[in-house]
Amino acid sequence: MMESCRTAVEAKSALASRSDFLSLEALLVSRAYLYELFHKVFGGEPSERLLELIGSQTTIDVLDEYANESGTMANLRDFAVRVGSKRDNAAFIGEVSDEFARFFEGPADPPAYPWESTYVGDGSMVFQPSTLVVREAYKVQGLQVSRLYHVPDDHVSVMCAFMAELSRRALKAFRGRETASLRELLAAQRSFAGSHMVNWLPRYAEGSLRVSRAHLYPHMAQGVSAFVALDAVFCEHVLAWTDGALADDGSWSCVDYDSSEYFGKVETIMHELSELRLRGIEDNELKLIEPDGVRGA
Repeated sequence: MMESCRTAVEAKSALASRSDFLSLEALLVSRAYLYELFHKVFGGEPSERLLELIGSQTTIDVLDEYANESGTMANLRDFAVRVGSKRDNAAFIGEVSDEFARFFEGPADPPAYPWESTYVGDGSMVFQPSTLVVREAYKVQGLQVSRLYHVPDDHVSVMCAFMAELSRRALKAFRGRETASLRELLAAQRSFAGSHMVNWLPRYAEGSLRVSRAHLYPHMAQGVSAFVALDAVFCEHVLAWTDGALADDGSWSCVDYDSSEYFGKVETIMHELSELRLRGIEDNELKLIEPDGVRGA
């Protein structure tokens, strides 16, 4: 599917191709789904339903979109299959819950810190200058962390929540053939991923392997690092596509089909993911800025 995206960008006649539009939309849906999944995985204590969703056929199918592009993503797809086979195993659920505590709650230092500032700033401190830059990136899009000033803005879960929100907005713009808006959103995501995610997630993924036995989070850390790197490249390709669409005579906007026919199932599961309330997730959520802020709610 990533190859189809490149083909759509490179082919002069591709802007009016129904199949290429479907290929692009499939990846726009898939990236929104995965960012939401990673937000939940790293943001709150795992529940039986979360593990069911990780091991669901929908997640496996979405990961399969990226399997040919990355061995790590292929491994994550295969891991999701294994999670699906163990989702009713009480011992496994307990092991994953214990691992979550070691990675995100303490009291001992985690195998890897989940905040950008601890990799790009001074030592292992949080709330450093880089955190304020991330906060401003959220603010530009009319968003802020729900517990502003109380939790670091640059947690991996919050960053994934931000990218999930912008991915949903980009998908909506694509479906509305709002090319200029799509371009603006993808440019913002490319910039954010390049400046605040690919610069530290590989080290986060490496650090997550400092465990005697991996149950969930080391696998997911490898996955989010690989996925964000792929997604940054995808944004580049689609930005080139939008440049072509903006220069086109408008015939691209005439391509029409029923998105729900193709993507209704995955979007239903994605909506369930977004509504899933995990213990502790409130620390890693974003909200619209109140009316007296930069943008109205």
